[in-house]
Amino acid sequence: MFKVFIFPNSVRKNQSNNPYLQEFAFVLDKQVNVTNYYKFNVNNDIVSLFINLFTDYHIINWPENIPNHRFGLVQYYLFKLVFNIRLFLGKKNIFILHNKTAHNIKTKKSFEALAFCIKKAHLIFTHSLEGVDFVKKNFNRTDVKYFPHPTYSNLDYKAQDIKYDIIIWGTIHLYKNVDGFIKYFNNEEFFKRYRLLVCGYCQNKELENSIFSEVIKNENITFINKRLCDEDIVNNINQSRFILFTYTEDSVLSSGSLIFSLPSEKQIIGPNVGSFKELSNNKIVSCYNSFEDIPKLIDKLKSNNKSNNLVSNYVSKYTWSNFGSFVIESFIK
Repeated sequence: MFKVFIFPNSVRKNQSNNPYLQEFAFVLDKQVNVTNYYKFNVNNDIVSLFINLFTDYHIINWPENIPNHRFGLVQYYLFKLVFNIRLFLGKKNIFILHNKTAHNIKTKKSFEALAFCIKKAHLIFTHSLEGVDFVKKNFNRTDVKYFPHPTYSNLDYKAQDIKYDIIIWGTIHLYKNVDGFIKYFNNEEFFKRYRLLVCGYCQNKELENSIFSEVIKNENITFINKRLCDEDIVNNINQSRFILFTYTEDSVLSSGSLIFSLPSEKQIIGPNVGSFKELSNNKIVSCYNSFEDIPKLIDKLKSNNKSNNLVSNYVSKYTWSNFGSFVIESFIK
């Protein structure tokens, strides 16, 4: 049986910091030996790469973040060393492209890490057609495998009384431009009677203060500044009419938060980029080019109910199980 190591090494049985890695490892482990699960329970990702040096396949995720970690430059060069040793040994390095650049800290080394994997990987997967075009245009590779971001079907979405008109949820980072939208919300006459819920942890104190300075101006805005479990997120979405994503950066290709929200069958509004744009072509998501487009979108959506069949068909088609089979058929069998 083939052995596969998934990087970063956040995949542990009954424990994961990222549901993407957890779900991915679970479906692969049914057909191959995912080594994250066995023997080596090491917290340091780079150490784990050396431990799994001779594993048949490495599947790399988010390498653009490595140079931005503590001792990032050292970690990046060690990452490249392992990658190149494996190439010499005839082992396969697989890359999953999630973003065009790092979201929060954009450095020369960060983009270099991304470019290195795109150029050197045996095979590339992406969850966005824009990712396919990005690699083709910038790196002249035409062998990228596309599969839409797998969906989450085990979430307890159900009808509840509506408490909020709009919800913005997820960890709050600068690139998501949550503070920018709240300022717009406060100054736009259209939103005077709308209730906004912003829920998610903000670690950046300057950004947190910027958000609070706007929130206190409007009693219709609720800000829950903490990490929420899946159950709390689902409950907040159940009580909301529209789900809004305020990303303005073009680094975004696919969004796990978007996919997490899909099974709710709520009206979703997001930027006209990556997976948001592709799902808008399928009439599942509504997209804006600027915040000024959002009021008109909301007016339109209030009188135009989304077909539940479109969402349910999408969710049932692009499952984690199907993605796992797609990956294995592409490079293992």
